[in-house]
Amino acid sequence: SASRWTALRRSALARVLALDRQAYLAMVGELAGRLPRSELPNRQGVPLSPGASAQAIVRADGAIDDCTLANVTYAESPLDVLLLRVFRACVRDEIGYASDQPAMAGLAEEGRTYMLRASEAEQQQMVVNVLRRLFTPVGPPFYRIFMSGIWGERRLGPWFWAPALTSWVTPLFFKFLVGPSTPNYRADGELGGLVVEKCRFLQESGCKGLCVHQCKLPAQRFFAEDLGLPLTVSPNFETQECQWSFGEEPLPVEQDVSLPTGCLAG
Repeated sequence: SASRWTALRRSALARVLALDRQAYLAMVGELAGRLPRSELPNRQGVPLSPGASAQAIVRADGAIDDCTLANVTYAESPLDVLLLRVFRACVRDEIGYASDQPAMAGLAEEGRTYMLRASEAEQQQMVVNVLRRLFTPVGPPFYRIFMSGIWGERRLGPWFWAPALTSWVTPLFFKFLVGPSTPNYRADGELGGLVVEKCRFLQESGCKGLCVHQCKLPAQRFFAEDLGLPLTVSPNFETQECQWSFGEEPLPVEQDVSLPTGCLAG
């Protein structure tokens, strides 16, 4: 059947990815236009259109082109509505400001308002504090034992199942913030990846600074420090996709090629 053929092709590409990432990118480039982007085992470094560059285009003023794809209207489940309401309440407690805008528009406005008066470190700490409240005091210790293999001062893991299982569970609980996402392969060809199809928060905010300091860096820090599992978050500002790679050590910000230096121009 077509679905079985798609699965076999995806698995074969994943094996190439695991053996030689450059060969994988070359092969995917040859298949551009014939293979849907959604069927790729990993989209990092794969340009949106055939022949285009995978790197952000920097303008003369230092800005980079924003996403030109059409905005997506997100269908919210009752759980999404509840989680967003709780998340915004936690953010308001941390920053001392509440937007009159509803739902995600309000969250983006609250983030922008706080960004104008807080340092990058303060923004990151605010989000870490919010994530700690959402996970409650029970969540991190449970995760550290059964996923990260940390028991007191002893570290036996992360267990081999942790990255893949986390990539399957995360879409349910973070859809309210980033929109639909799908488990995929990490850049090294291993399971434990997750691709956000078009980030809801980035689409609403249109701001690289909010993406980096109120999502990427605090999420990486929370997973490493509180849950004991490395995480690399790699946004794509051209497509507003975002790759989450559980179990992968993140690069220092100054070495992270997913973070162009300029602001988004759009």
